[in-house]
Amino acid sequence: MFLKPLKYAFWILLFVLSLFFLNKLFLLKHYGAFSEFNSLNSFARHYDLREKADGFYEKKKNSLDVVFFGSSYCHTNINPNVLWTEHGIASYDFSADQQNLALTYYYVEEMFKRQKPRLIVIETSVIPDSKYDSNAQLHYSLDPLRLGRAKIKAALKRVKPEEIVEMMFPLVKYHSRWTELSKFDYDYFSNSPKNVFNGNISLMGIASDFSYDSSLAGNVYNLSNVAIDFILKIKRLADKNNAKAFFIFTPLANPFVTDFYRRAIIQFLEKAQIDFYDFNGHFADIQTDMTTDYHDMVHMTYWGNVRFSRHLGNVLKARYDIPDRRNDKNYAEYDADCRATQDVKKRFDSKYKAINNCCPNPKDYQ
Repeated sequence: MFLKPLKYAFWILLFVLSLFFLNKLFLLKHYGAFSEFNSLNSFARHYDLREKADGFYEKKKNSLDVVFFGSSYCHTNINPNVLWTEHGIASYDFSADQQNLALTYYYVEEMFKRQKPRLIVIETSVIPDSKYDSNAQLHYSLDPLRLGRAKIKAALKRVKPEEIVEMMFPLVKYHSRWTELSKFDYDYFSNSPKNVFNGNISLMGIASDFSYDSSLAGNVYNLSNVAIDFILKIKRLADKNNAKAFFIFTPLANPFVTDFYRRAIIQFLEKAQIDFYDFNGHFADIQTDMTTDYHDMVHMTYWGNVRFSRHLGNVLKARYDIPDRRNDKNYAEYDADCRATQDVKKRFDSKYKAINNCCPNPKDYQ
């Protein structure tokens, strides 16, 4: 009598576990053509697309004072380990590629299930303009999130109806990868979710050409109702959880890239009396070196994010009550993370020099 229900329960459980395993197996784990010299992260673990969210979920509950959100502008330009070393700020970069303000809202919602930070910082350079986001944008942002209330809500609100299933179960999108699967994909299951970079991705390729059509700077941009709605929703969600919300624009090598809509966002934030800071035009304060600090016009290199993060920490500490945790033994993992990332940097430099007969940045040794 009881055997039949147990049998059904067994097969249902087996199906769910198999689906979980296959979803995780087939997910993309790095950026296409792989090069370990693209970033310190690639050199260390090779799982660039997964490691930011993995590391966040591994953090002790209610251990973060500051959490950062946004697109790749956020995780390449902000380095939580520098904020720790220089200011004792316990933080994490819970961003994702192409994460616009709408998707940020659901990331903030997901974060508050596990953390109660004093401050959330939103890199505001990527904004939504329409009801739905693009398929690629959604996969970059939603694939790393665990299946739960926030991810389901994001799919129902930001995904075209015909794409909802593949956002909930990425296997639908990636099942054709079966011919590409390798030991690399299987090893991911036994790889530690610990992220010693605390969400940062440190790019190592230095660019020098920042040319851009500055005529776009004069364009008039009307901020969409979608963008306005999600800015206000993020602010209300922070207030509800007794956290401050701080909207920022990280400095671009050429600010003209986003000038025409950045001004529109700033105008709205000023009118709504929402805290914000535009770091564009502060190169002297940041001590930016344009010959080393940018990978392209919008993404900083390792050397750039170190300099910017030092300055960002000064701004955060001046504006908000954020404790210095460096003498708190409960936060000793940050010291270990910083030592680990410096070790990665030394090994990177050594291997790069052996292969290329030069240093990735000669100024490191001047």
